[in-house]
Amino acid sequence: MEEVAGMYFDELVDRRFIQPVSINFNNEVVSCTVHDVVHDLIAHQCAEENYVVVVDHNRKNLALSHKVRRLSLQLGDAKYAKIPPNIIKSQVQSLGYFGVSECMPCIAEFKLVRVLNLLLSGHHNGDQDLSLDLSRVSELFHLRYLKIVCDVCVKLPNRMRGLQCLETLDVMDTPRGTYVPWDIIYLTRLLHLSLPPHTNLLDWSVGDDLSLCKPNHLQDLCISTPPSSEYDHLYRNMDALDYLMHEHDSLKTVKLVAHGSSASYGDTSKARVLWILDKQPHHLQRFEVSPRSPVIFCKMYKWEEQLGNLCILKIAVDGLSVNDVDILGGLPALTALSLYVEKSPNVKIIFGKAAGFTALKYLKLRFMSGIAWLKFEAGAMPNLWKLRLVFNSIPRMDQRLELFSKSDQWKQYRHGTALISIEHMPRLREVSAKFGDAAADLEYVSRIGVVSNHPGNPIIDVQLVDSGSHGDKRISSRSLESISCPLHAPGAGAGGEVSWSNMIGVIGRDLFMYCLHRLSRWEYGAIASLNRDFNSVVRNGDIYRLRRKNGVAEHWLYLSCGNYPPEWDAYDPSTGRWIQVPKMPPAESEFIWESVAVGTELLVFVDGRAALRYSILTNSWTWLADAMNTPRYLFGSASAGEKAYVAGGKDSSRNNVLRSAEMYDSETHTWTPLPSMNRARYKCSGAFMDGKFYVIGGLSSSHEVLTCGEEYDLERRSWRLIDNMSQGLNLQEWGAPLLLAVVKNELYGADYSENNELKKYDKLDNKWATLGKLPVQSKNNLGSDIRFRACGDRMIVIGPPNKSIDEEVVELHSWTPDGQPPVWNLFATRPYGGLGILCAVMGC
Repeated sequence: MEEVAGMYFDELVDRRFIQPVSINFNNEVVSCTVHDVVHDLIAHQCAEENYVVVVDHNRKNLALSHKVRRLSLQLGDAKYAKIPPNIIKSQVQSLGYFGVSECMPCIAEFKLVRVLNLLLSGHHNGDQDLSLDLSRVSELFHLRYLKIVCDVCVKLPNRMRGLQCLETLDVMDTPRGTYVPWDIIYLTRLLHLSLPPHTNLLDWSVGDDLSLCKPNHLQDLCISTPPSSEYDHLYRNMDALDYLMHEHDSLKTVKLVAHGSSASYGDTSKARVLWILDKQPHHLQRFEVSPRSPVIFCKMYKWEEQLGNLCILKIAVDGLSVNDVDILGGLPALTALSLYVEKSPNVKIIFGKAAGFTALKYLKLRFMSGIAWLKFEAGAMPNLWKLRLVFNSIPRMDQRLELFSKSDQWKQYRHGTALISIEHMPRLREVSAKFGDAAADLEYVSRIGVVSNHPGNPIIDVQLVDSGSHGDKRISSRSLESISCPLHAPGAGAGGEVSWSNMIGVIGRDLFMYCLHRLSRWEYGAIASLNRDFNSVVRNGDIYRLRRKNGVAEHWLYLSCGNYPPEWDAYDPSTGRWIQVPKMPPAESEFIWESVAVGTELLVFVDGRAALRYSILTNSWTWLADAMNTPRYLFGSASAGEKAYVAGGKDSSRNNVLRSAEMYDSETHTWTPLPSMNRARYKCSGAFMDGKFYVIGGLSSSHEVLTCGEEYDLERRSWRLIDNMSQGLNLQEWGAPLLLAVVKNELYGADYSENNELKKYDKLDNKWATLGKLPVQSKNNLGSDIRFRACGDRMIVIGPPNKSIDEEVVELHSWTPDGQPPVWNLFATRPYGGLGILCAVMGC
């Protein structure tokens, strides 16, 4: 049944009725949503066919049918809420109750209920002895699913063997004192069992040999850490669990969780047991033991024989040896491995290509004390997606690491040899390393090359956490300057200084990049000129990907003021400096030029037939092999991060007006077709706002002025027509496209008509409001000599000066919206060549 349901679910995902929100390392959907259209259809059908009835205590005068099959009572904290009296309780097959326990209807009256989901609040007001009586659950003979979440003790029936249809019993989230009767072992259909805190497995034992009566078809078992702090009692409980896992051929998943009274890291006051798992649960697929439980594994012999079907393993181990790695690597089905290592190994651990782990996709190694010498060789773990390394307590700066007994090997380490070496792992998508302990030790990590990462791997997300006397302090990529200091690394030189030539090798490439990404883009050219390694770091684009990931961006204006061929300059607002861009290669056309900035590139389109790309990484121009899937000009465009979107326009024949749209990926230099708009249009304008692409205004195929706009939802891949979106802006057939800019997700327009006004779009009322006058004036009233752009949190308008007869200069004004009428700041003037102005803003 579950396999069939999974197949249906996968088909719904494939057909886009269900949209995944989160997908795990095993390509499984963890959370999902549904398309709004599908949601509305489901809601309509549910109401029409009386499929699900939701009773909300905030809604009054509900007209409910008395024939209810699936009932959801969402009563919240209401203390006197009641179920509508016309509902026939005996016909309800699914009941969800979310509210206080005092208002819960009598469960026994729902004779035919199959699904019972109770989220209860006892409001015990300090009365710890208060309990909730659910003993009449035993009368629900059709019950298949029972889940109880409650903040007071739940009294279940003394006998539950009559619930022969029960498949799922989940009472994990109930307080101590909730007791599940042992006779559930006679429930032959029980598949999923989550027991309440401090359940004692010894209560299920028969005789002195700890033999357990067993539910024959149980597939999933979740149980909390045994309550006793006595070693003998704890050991006997674990031996009972070992027997249960061995004897149940159908058992696929076992989870041992820890509750508040369980031992935590470094807590020696609690009893701890070293577990071997000496029986053979060959059928087990998922085995998780909370690292905060008192259970530590000490030996792994015969695991490759016993656990051949194991896919997910999460345990704490006493130590990690080369033999342990070989055993774990031999588990053929293992896809996710989390190890919490109590004692760091004193030998070098090598994960090699021949070490196995052929199916592994997720690996987490957490060392509770000390630091480990690890090496991941090229080609190891061929399917690994995510690697996480955590060191809870790194050694002091003055502490000698006895990783090897030979002094010459210690000397080699002191001279900067990385303790953790990660060679090229082609399928790796995410790497993180976290170091914790006193601030002085974190400074040590920041000085030496602890981690070496192959440049072909993803950038390591380095986290430094100060857990000293002042509490935890995370020193992430956003605050690495808080541990910055003169680089006097061990063995760096006679005086301890680090030369430019070996800095990356000493502090580590990833830490170097974290520091570098906080600097201004203006500095990168000088840094790249220091040596070949620095040049490579700046020019391969990783630094800009890291900036984008961490929300670090500087917006530069790229401007060509009416020259032919276009000559470009870049303006850095943070320094007020202009930078000359290399000259463009010659092009055939001298008429239609359009531009858009995306990622680290400036794209310039020539007459709709060809395109040039300027890259700040190489500081050079190249021709794009494919301008677009459908060459076009006079289109609307906008960009967000590394993606640019274009829509509408005319094709290269200049006869056909287009509805089609495309997306450009600056990382792969490829164009991807998008769904077509509702209306064909050209001379339109584009904007990116609230995570959506807007195309506004323009002319139709019959050359009529369009006032409607269209909104493209990236997630739904669909367009929505918005009537009269450009009503109120300059509307003329022969003028330039609408001049738009988006600042902080608010849309502004520069009306270049005789009114010469700055306007703001009201999203709720679909209207434009005038804010004030523009500081520039189009000389021909057509707008070809004016440009309007957003530049970070400010807007920039470029054009001929107001009330001036000088036609050979344009002014650049800026204003940061502050809720007041605009006060423009003149920050530059540039010579004007007389042709159309081209400009784009690149944020990276």
